[in-house]
Amino acid sequence: MKGGIATFTDDEALRQAYIEKIQRFRLLDDTFFNSCFSDNLEGMELMLRIITGRDDLTVTEMINQNEVPNKNDVLKGGKPIYHIKRMIEELDKAVFDDGAEIIYVNASFEADDALGKLMHDFHCTNPDDMNYPELAERARFFKTNEKGVRRMCEIMQEIMDEGLSKGRNEGEDRMGRLVEALVADGQNEAVVRVATDKAYRAEMYEKYNIK
Repeated sequence: MKGGIATFTDDEALRQAYIEKIQRFRLLDDTFFNSCFSDNLEGMELMLRIITGRDDLTVTEMINQNEVPNKNDVLKGGKPIYHIKRMIEELDKAVFDDGAEIIYVNASFEADDALGKLMHDFHCTNPDDMNYPELAERARFFKTNEKGVRRMCEIMQEIMDEGLSKGRNEGEDRMGRLVEALVADGQNEAVVRVATDKAYRAEMYEKYNIK
């Protein structure tokens, strides 16, 4: 596998840090989610059918957003899923049915049903532990296939380069300043982690006193 990804960086330690990070990725992680679901109509259709409870739902086109936040129970209602609908205040709060719908899923939900199994898969680092082949196959590609691993390494390198670029061109940019501090400190592995782990990034902001 090394031979397949050796050209994206000359830093052996950094390359190994990328590979180790990839093995810890879950579908809950923004970078991995976007990679696994990009152009993956089958996987997206499976997920939306489970979330909406509509077996007849068909995905014809999809546009990935740049970042998908880890949706635990953000609304604090103790429910597995929340459906948000818009209303018209001046018409006695009548529902404004324009076909759009916002759905929040509690990623910490555990149950022996379709949604619970889906959330289980989102927490898995090992594709072999997943319930749904449509998700496991894609995750396995980016974790074990030479081309998939290389692509993930390239994405992580791009994130790192972007952070470095911001640090050079925008002295007041918080992320850029953190990346510069880590690089100056020789913490290449930490650079990989702060680019993909929000909690760790916050910890490093505090450690390096970057406001």
